[in-house]
Amino acid sequence: MALPVSLRHVVTEVEGLQEGWSIYLNRKTGELMTITEREARIALNEEQASELADWLMEDFLPKVKEVVTSDDYVVLPNKASVEFSLMDSYCDAVDDGQLRESLRNAMRGAEGPARFNDLIEAKGVQDEWDRFKTEAVRNLVAEFLESHKISYVESKSPA
Repeated sequence: MALPVSLRHVVTEVEGLQEGWSIYLNRKTGELMTITEREARIALNEEQASELADWLMEDFLPKVKEVVTSDDYVVLPNKASVEFSLMDSYCDAVDDGQLRESLRNAMRGAEGPARFNDLIEAKGVQDEWDRFKTEAVRNLVAEFLESHKISYVESKSPA
């Protein structure tokens, strides 16, 4: 993907990111690379890396090491890292005071996101939550790109 990057494509990647994964964006080329925490750790630890298959040692891990150590790449925010903030902002936007308080109570504790999502579904506001979340992640990514002086366009087909 060349610069400018497609905001829609980057948002789609961020929204689909699993826990323990990070997306790195090359600020010069617009290239996106998804890397797991484990891959990053192994790439930076020569002893662990020596136990892996040759093709990983020769092709993939050097690229991972380059990405995680280079100033050319920035780590995009991921949905999991801002999940609480998204839920809290949504609560602020809910007009129904009783629902707002129920959602805030559901957010508490380690199982908060799961309880929050269960309540969203039970109350029939899943579509509203999904629209809110998509727009909030879009705004977050746009602000991130702007703060790192990475040009983007609103709509561009991913390469």
